[in-house]
Amino acid sequence: MGSYLKIDPVRLGKFNKAEYASLMNDTKLLILEVGAEKIGVSQALLDAFSANVEKLTDIIAESRARIETIEINEEDRKACELVIYMMATIRANRSSPLEAMRVAAEALFLETKPYVGCQRLPQGQKLVMIRALLTDLTTEGMYAHVQTLHLADVVEELGVVAGRLGDLISQRTSQRAAERTEPAKVVRAEMDEQFDDIMTIAFVTSVAHPSPEATRFVSLMNAVIAESETAYKQRTVQRTRRKKE
Repeated sequence: MGSYLKIDPVRLGKFNKAEYASLMNDTKLLILEVGAEKIGVSQALLDAFSANVEKLTDIIAESRARIETIEINEEDRKACELVIYMMATIRANRSSPLEAMRVAAEALFLETKPYVGCQRLPQGQKLVMIRALLTDLTTEGMYAHVQTLHLADVVEELGVVAGRLGDLISQRTSQRAAERTEPAKVVRAEMDEQFDDIMTIAFVTSVAHPSPEATRFVSLMNAVIAESETAYKQRTVQRTRRKKE
């Protein structure tokens, strides 16, 4: 009696969200590539499994959105500090003993007056005001005064920070559009069962009704599992190194 190519066993619970989601998505793509009917997987099971892959993707996106909120707050803090420093420098130099500094400060004081206190606005409104402020300060006439007060680096950095802040807010807004309907633990529990069913059905089909597609699925599925195991091992090794450092 000949030996059969089996699907390698895998302990799904050890994978983190990213590793787990990658394994499940690769499994879905592989099923679609060889054809669910070729490995005995029903369309209903594939649809349910695919739906959970999408749910898990949304959950991971939400996790990333929470991280981005922390990043947004950090960029927001930097922007506020730069605005406060710039406004304070302008006010202080209105009484400078140097005429050039006084003239520049007075011109900038009048130009920036509509933006005083903008650092206290909500993030979205604040970003709009900062962008408008930067536009005004970088006009040819005003920028000369900015250089006189040695604020060119501050204005440049504020532009960089505002750019990062805008990008992060846009990303968070897009990701919040996909709302989580179920916690990750529930989705993973369902997917564990679905994955086990798919692996069992595919192996049985490859034995009971051998075909090039079924054999190919088992072979490629083992490669997918091997990649996931490698990613897991790399992460655990890195974590161990960090603990020792």
